[in-house]
Amino acid sequence: MPAEKENYNSVQLIGNLGADPEIRYFESGSRVCECRIAVYAGKDKSGKPLPPDWWTIKAWNAAADAMAEFRQGNRMQIVEGNLKLDKWNDRETGKERTKPYVLAWKLNKIERQPKPAESIPNANTGVYDSSADYSEIPF
Repeated sequence: MPAEKENYNSVQLIGNLGADPEIRYFESGSRVCECRIAVYAGKDKSGKPLPPDWWTIKAWNAAADAMAEFRQGNRMQIVEGNLKLDKWNDRETGKERTKPYVLAWKLNKIERQPKPAESIPNANTGVYDSSADYSEIPF
């Protein structure tokens, strides 16, 4: 077991962009970009897909510029960063609130390559076959 001083906060997520990122500019010249991604959560015991886990991603300055170029059409992305926690006091109740997010330092788009029609079951018929093996499709 590593010693406490050797703990490391790092996360890598692969997910689908929920909407186009939003970028904000500050008078100092700094900028922050924020978006949310849905990460595949697996299947339950009956094989039914579970709802995705949604994560807020923030990036600053150069990483924000790169993230701002992502668009919902380029849906899948890999995000590397570390977990952070926003803390604030609720205006109405005065209670402390928290919200986790990923502070991104590396971002990559995943470009999906279309498969040839003959390799996709029932591709020419337009019929979804529940018995077909779709295990190669990531989401």
